[in-house]
Amino acid sequence: PLTPIPFAMTCPVSHQPSQDPQTCPVDHTSGSATAFLKHAASEPPDEDRDHEAETQSCQKPIDPDEGSFRHPAAIPASGRGNSVDGKFWINPTEPQLMRAIKRKKKNADPSLSRELAVIHGDVIQRAWLSVLEYERFHAKSCPTPTLARFEGKYGIHSPKAKLLNKLGHPLPFDRHDWVVDRCGKEISYIIDFYPEHGSHGLVIDARPTLTPSGAWDRTRLAFLKSSYRLSRAFSSQPRPTVSTPPPPTH
Repeated sequence: PLTPIPFAMTCPVSHQPSQDPQTCPVDHTSGSATAFLKHAASEPPDEDRDHEAETQSCQKPIDPDEGSFRHPAAIPASGRGNSVDGKFWINPTEPQLMRAIKRKKKNADPSLSRELAVIHGDVIQRAWLSVLEYERFHAKSCPTPTLARFEGKYGIHSPKAKLLNKLGHPLPFDRHDWVVDRCGKEISYIIDFYPEHGSHGLVIDARPTLTPSGAWDRTRLAFLKSSYRLSRAFSSQPRPTVSTPPPPTH
């Protein structure tokens, strides 16, 4: 299970004003996390929609299914989230999630709605935690980063994903682009979702885009993770035993 953190996570996929703004329009067609995202086609935002309509859509009451299960996590938003006050992106309830699936004409067993809602929140929580790994480098200047906006780019592969594919790795089955508000400075992230080899899990590759600052953060985090793995590998090795010779006898 994931370690709870004070930031909660939700699916940062755009919401059309005519849709249920609190529902994440991602296809959930299986109980496993891999299948859940593998069939997802994130709905890109409507760049031409009216700003006022978008703001009203994001801030309208988001709990028409009072009493239904909702994953308890939420991502801090830059004032335009789907919570009532606009300060958080919160997870959809089970009925909202199932309505989103129905709108996209996907099949899902209603008896799995609770499981799907849990998977939904857990997967996006992992993505936000991955983003925070980079944001911790800037904790002194910005201790409280927020999620400003986002875009689903299903089927649009990043240069890194294409390069890895040429080297024999599978392509990611979904992609999200997030923009983090680092206390007034916008930082773009690419998040690729891969199936985990040999299991039903998934691998989340979240990283800042290749700006000079983003490239430096990538390098620092890669070095720290490599150093940590190396230190663990050495610490797990059996230590040689040193035999003490018996004291001389007279």
